[in-house]
Amino acid sequence: IKKGGTAGKPLIVSCAPGALGQVLLRANPAAGNWSLSGPILTIASNHTTVNGLVLEGTAGLPNAPNCSCSTTKQGDCSGMCHFLQVGVTLDLSTSGTDVLGVVTQNCVTYHNNHAGYKTPGHASTGPGSTLEWTLRANVVFQTGNSEVGGAASGLDHGFYTHSNRGLVLDGNVGYDIAGWGIHAYAG
Repeated sequence: IKKGGTAGKPLIVSCAPGALGQVLLRANPAAGNWSLSGPILTIASNHTTVNGLVLEGTAGLPNAPNCSCSTTKQGDCSGMCHFLQVGVTLDLSTSGTDVLGVVTQNCVTYHNNHAGYKTPGHASTGPGSTLEWTLRANVVFQTGNSEVGGAASGLDHGFYTHSNRGLVLDGNVGYDIAGWGIHAYAG
């Protein structure tokens, strides 16, 4: 989502009334091409509300990698590699400025190799470091890979929040996550 609304008139992406949870967005890389390392849904706009979507990642699908690898060779877990498929993320790269007034609510994401909901950037403090993102009543489950090279990776997350201001986590549920349920960097 690259174009949003305004503070008084946000863009709303939602299911039809009575169809909450019936719109499925699915990662769909070409068979055998597992270079997909991005999100199913990217929000790159201000004043945007996403409501009631279901997002299915690639983990567990036929021909999906069986480990946290970013390589295109299926099952090659040599070294410390990581397949970074995410359910929902914010993207600051398009504007380089702060992202304001984003709400994700009543969404479900599962089968993600890396994270369910993710904010970008590590320890960023300049323009683009403020994220007004409210995550309300979302669910994430069956996310992450429990093994990388035979050991627990600890690199996967239900809610993965980096250094930012204005993040609100309210009434979300995460379970069956290999790694962190909520992982927040100080900032």
